[in-house]
Amino acid sequence: MDDSIDDLTTIASDIEHRLDDVEAKIVALAEINSGSFHPAGVNRVGARLAEMTNDLAPDTVEHLEVPDAIVMSPTGEQRSAEVGDALRVRRRADAPFQICLFGHLDTVFPVDHEFQTVSADHHRLAGPGVADCKGGLVLATEVARALDRTSWGDQIGWEILVVPDEEIGSNSSKSLLHESADRCQLGIGFEPSLPSGGVAGARKGSLTAHTIVRGLAAHAGRAHHEGRSAILGLARLIVELEALNDHPGVTV
Repeated sequence: MDDSIDDLTTIASDIEHRLDDVEAKIVALAEINSGSFHPAGVNRVGARLAEMTNDLAPDTVEHLEVPDAIVMSPTGEQRSAEVGDALRVRRRADAPFQICLFGHLDTVFPVDHEFQTVSADHHRLAGPGVADCKGGLVLATEVARALDRTSWGDQIGWEILVVPDEEIGSNSSKSLLHESADRCQLGIGFEPSLPSGGVAGARKGSLTAHTIVRGLAAHAGRAHHEGRSAILGLARLIVELEALNDHPGVTV
């Protein structure tokens, strides 16, 4: 029997009929702590998500190590910090049209944060990462499922790529994202929608910079001229950075 689907209404209806199952999957992921610097938790989310793709009959499921993140200490020293593995699930890699469904495994809530559990009220969930983006990860599997059920699904290859370090800039995993971008014709990120429910078609790039400002101590009353104020230097820098917002398309 042909059970293919060809329109968005049918796809949405199919997901709605399985809403309890979809919700349970989101809760299962969200109640695993996966703060960016909790690699064991991040890897548990990746393993659980990989299990959720088993019924999609993927050709390959890869847990990919990425380099340590470089973080800055409060005293201005760089150090390495371990992050979890990325997950890449692929199907029909030789199909003429390739789609990348991407997201991230980590959240902003560290392992010792008090926000650890999910509450539900009529399919409205509140919990760590339910929107950003563990709900999106489950939705990505649903999109892959829907693609496979279309009458033209055999012409489409898809990969689900989820990285472990998005909340801290994706520096360790950016090469994996570049690889997928090079081989895919379409990419869809599963971050939360706009408040209206609309989807963002493009976003500006971003940069996070750390600035260390050092001064020279001196007696403020008797030897003010011998010192250098780090606070004053930082204040001047803030004013200069704020002025960069005058350039079109730049937000600082």
